[in-house]
Amino acid sequence: CGSAGVVQRSPETCYPIPPEVEQRLRENGTLDGFQNIAGPPGHPTLGSYCVRCLVWRPPGKNGSIHHCRTCSRCVTGFDHHCGVFGRCIVKRNMPSFLTLISMMFAGMATAMVAVLGGVAKPI
Repeated sequence: CGSAGVVQRSPETCYPIPPEVEQRLRENGTLDGFQNIAGPPGHPTLGSYCVRCLVWRPPGKNGSIHHCRTCSRCVTGFDHHCGVFGRCIVKRNMPSFLTLISMMFAGMATAMVAVLGGVAKPI
């Protein structure tokens, strides 16, 4: 996913592990069927705990936070995972993504003008 918007794994984002998750992991159980766990109300850094990538996501003030199934990471400002570029498109890299898409259309228009301009001229 690159680093744009990814919630990095660190001691600050991985701990404390919620008791129900810790118990399930100690029993060698799976977390299938678990829903994300809400953090303490009003906590400045613990928003919700993602049971798929095992990190605490920041509270909602940082924009939409979503778990990307393809990257197996939580990302802030998530828009979509782009299969062509192989990374998540998020708020921070959206201007670059839109510029690249615009350049593709400009290149196609330039190629069409060049082809049509070459055909229309008599020899």
